[in-house]
Parts: sequence; C-alpha cells; structure tokens
Amino acid sequence: TYRSGDWLLALWKNFTSAPKIGTILVIERDEQPGILYVKRLTEINSAGELYLSSDNEAGTDSRQWGWLPLTSVKARVLFRVKRAQL
Repeated sequence: TYRSGDWLLALWKNFTSAPKIGTILVIERDEQPGILYVKRLTEINSAGELYLSSDNEAGTDSRQWGWLPLTSVKARVLFRVKRAQL
C-alpha cells in the first residue's frame, strides 16, 4: 500500500497487451482527463478490459467505474521510495 508522500517510479508506455494480474498501474479515465489513479489489476475479461482495485478500502475503483479499456493504462509502477520519517 502506498502512502501520501511516497515516490513512485513508473514506466510510461503504450500498452498493446494486458499486463499481468497483480500489476500496479497508473490509469487515466476518459471521463476524467488529466486525473491519474494508481490501481492494482485484479481481473481481465475476454474482451481485454481491465478490472482494477484500490488498496484503500475507501478508494474508488472498478466497483464504481466498471471494466476499463486497456487504453486507460498510462504506466506500470516499477517501485516506490517510501516517504522520509521525520
């Protein structure tokens, strides 16, 4: 689970095939251009659409949005740098 202040390194690219289940993705929904979300890929359906879940139980995800097209994926998170503890 990521926390506010963590830094994420993500590989930005055009995806031509669905990533693996469990992959953390950066997505942009057509309904909210310019707003990026970080979500976990939990399912892929036969049409190649993605079902994404939030690690935060109160977060929004495919439970509200439904299935998302592969074109929603903007990047794959490679790793994080945890925020400094002061």
